[in-house]
Amino acid sequence: MKILIVDDEWGVREALRNMLKAHFSGKLEIEEADNIYKAIEATKIFKPEIILLDIELKDGTGFDFLQQAPPVGFAVIFITAYSEYAIKAFKFNAIDYLLKPVDPIELQQAVEQALKSKPEHQRAQIDALVSHLRKPSKANKYIVLKTAETIYFQDVSEVIRCESSGNYTTFYLQATQMVSKIVVSKPLKEYEELLTPFGFFRIHQSHLINLACMRLFDKREGGYVIMRNGEKIPVSSRRRESLIGILDAL
Repeated sequence: MKILIVDDEWGVREALRNMLKAHFSGKLEIEEADNIYKAIEATKIFKPEIILLDIELKDGTGFDFLQQAPPVGFAVIFITAYSEYAIKAFKFNAIDYLLKPVDPIELQQAVEQALKSKPEHQRAQIDALVSHLRKPSKANKYIVLKTAETIYFQDVSEVIRCESSGNYTTFYLQATQMVSKIVVSKPLKEYEELLTPFGFFRIHQSHLINLACMRLFDKREGGYVIMRNGEKIPVSSRRRESLIGILDAL
């Protein structure tokens, strides 16, 4: 297993190296870089399987590195101080990230998960992330949805609704899509936070809908909405007034 650590702080690199050696001793090669130029050269020569990448570097950002890095199949795990916008971008594109100071168990889990991913999927996710960060407008926004077998790059405007089932979320898509639904092993709350800025509203504990795909809202007690695909979805009494307020403001 080849891992490249890219961070401009010696202490952070040393801590990551020690944590990796503690969990993956005997089957590990590690290289380090403290700037973009060295990271690019190390990527060409060392050919890492995984790159632990800091966002803020002395000569630019981790995103600058990704745009210049050779197109080889490596997984990226971002190591970052808290940045709400960056983290939202990671979640949109299903990219792993760890917050500083890094927890050893979370690092171990992220590396193990990265080793399971396919190289072509890794590169596609990185390209989607870079595109997301270059064009942060809400138009034509895509979200990455990962199942056990497939990674989907899904236009959020084509999502009719999302439904919760424990720690799983089912995305129901418009008829023009290749598949009618996608089941992802993440809770609905995480997608509520990501999709609310794009016209989605949680009308029920189990249901998050795309308001642009709503065809009818019956406001009477025990209310419900009818979606573009004909589905009838209940509106909880707690969410009813909020939904009315949102629709009145349109």
